[in-house]
Amino acid sequence: MKKIFSFCAAMLCTFALNAAVININNETPDALRLALGEAQSGDEIVMAAGTYVESNGNYIAVDGKNVTVMAADGAEVIIQPQVPVTLSNGGQVLFKNIKFDASRLTELADWYEHVFYPADANDGNELMLNGCEIYNFNLNKSVIYSSEANKFGVILIEDCYFHNIMKSCIFLQNTSATDIKISNSTFANIATVKDSYYAGNIDSRATSGVVSVDHCTFYDVQIMNTDYAAVGKIKTSNASVSNCIFMLPESADGIRAIRDVQTADNCLTFNYVKDSNWGIHGDVAKNNCINGQDPLFVDAANGDFHLGEGSPALGAGTEGSNLGDPRWWPAAAPEVEYFVAGSMNEWKANDAYKFSPNPNNDGEWMLNITLALDDELKVIGVKGDNTTWYPDGMGNNYKVDAEHAGATTIYFRPEGNVEGWYSGFFYVAPVDHTAISNTVVNAKAVKTFENGQLVIIKNGVKYNALGTEIR
Repeated sequence: MKKIFSFCAAMLCTFALNAAVININNETPDALRLALGEAQSGDEIVMAAGTYVESNGNYIAVDGKNVTVMAADGAEVIIQPQVPVTLSNGGQVLFKNIKFDASRLTELADWYEHVFYPADANDGNELMLNGCEIYNFNLNKSVIYSSEANKFGVILIEDCYFHNIMKSCIFLQNTSATDIKISNSTFANIATVKDSYYAGNIDSRATSGVVSVDHCTFYDVQIMNTDYAAVGKIKTSNASVSNCIFMLPESADGIRAIRDVQTADNCLTFNYVKDSNWGIHGDVAKNNCINGQDPLFVDAANGDFHLGEGSPALGAGTEGSNLGDPRWWPAAAPEVEYFVAGSMNEWKANDAYKFSPNPNNDGEWMLNITLALDDELKVIGVKGDNTTWYPDGMGNNYKVDAEHAGATTIYFRPEGNVEGWYSGFFYVAPVDHTAISNTVVNAKAVKTFENGQLVIIKNGVKYNALGTEIR
């Protein structure tokens, strides 16, 4: 029986349900290479914190099996390979939360110098990178390479950071169908060396397959040959770039952001002089793109690509999302939460006294609670470090009387101004009278009691607790 591992929405890879966990540390030489040799399909290799120098003169090979290689929870794991990671015979690997410092590949430069390399033509070879960082690649090659003879069938990249790379990140050289999906990732300081080889940063020469690049940030990606680009040259007829930011540190001619894809949707380009100052080739269909506006990174020169206040990338993406890698988006404003605070809980907000939205009444909150006689309480709103009391001020607490003690429901409206409610903000329903209908609860409803029963008066008409008119 198989379980299905879903990654990047559409691509699937199968792993066995009876997977084993293989724990390794950097005290054993070539620990990762040895663990990959011992692993079975579906196994997880969990790496303890540390730097792993993988040498030994043998490939770091994934041969005909499906494995996950991941950092232990909270651990910083750095792999310094001297030889490539290779896949063969339908090998499938997911690297998760791993850093690859590629600087030591120069020590064995007679080998194939790519970081990730398929060792045969099997369409089933699949490379998946999630939460990884790849950097210090100073060879005139690509980080990820594929051809018809040495082939990846699928390349999936999500939440990754490629930086300080001499040539390019992905180069598919004259191959048949290969799918590439890249999302929520950053590419910075790529191919800035003048004698860098000509290929584009993300460059697919596959005759078919899907290429999708979405919500990525590209900074100082300078492909030296004017025929190539940060994304392109793409030969497949199904390639798209969406919700991305492309920025050069200075205005530059002869450098493209996008070429040979079919569509560029909701993209921002800045400091590109080529292609009518867009940096997007004229054959690419541009939809809702932004030209020539600084994305206002907080400190791009020092690797901080957070979107600053007033950035044109804010809200400019699909369904109002921001552009670029989501990890650089401003932190979302905290949601306000409401609590009953009183003498029964030391006047502090805690989850045991937290309101929930009233599903029957928009704008209203409710809490089922047991109150004791003479309890005193208010409502407190908490938003980040800010608090608001309802009602505000000292000495105006609500004091529970005998009629309202016991199991009850408190209804709360932060907008206030509710007649008949305590200080216009909240209503404590007496025991056995907690069903207040959306039909009759509004800012002008008045609540009273007649013959021990709750009566709600709205526009001169009386309703019972269920919202039925009293005639």
